Amino acid sequence: MTAVQPQKTQRLEFPERTLKRAARGMKCLPFKLELFVTMRDRSVPLLAIVDSVGVENNYTRSPLNELRVENSLLWLIQLGVLRREVDGQGITDSFRLTPLGRQLVAG
Repeated sequence: MTAVQPQKTQRLEFPERTLKRAARGMKCLPFKLELFVTMRDRSVPLLAIVDSVGVENNYTRSPLNELRVENSLLWLIQLGVLRREVDGQGITDSFRLTPLGRQLVAG
């Protein structure tokens, strides 16, 4: 059996317009950078961001209701910054950064 050499990963290149739009979108929302840093490393469930839990987790500045959080996260999905996690049963209530989102968080 022959060993397979891992391929060098390439960083995705995004148009400047896409980067600016996504960065502006992230700044317009009521989320703190800590939320996106956490999403870079692992998925974050919706209920970890809602109400006082979001403040305690340092994800939001003030308590936000579930509808506002969900709508904001869905908008970030449309911008290409986030994606929903999927498990064996289908789509979950957890979110994670896309390559575009990781690039924006990295600066």
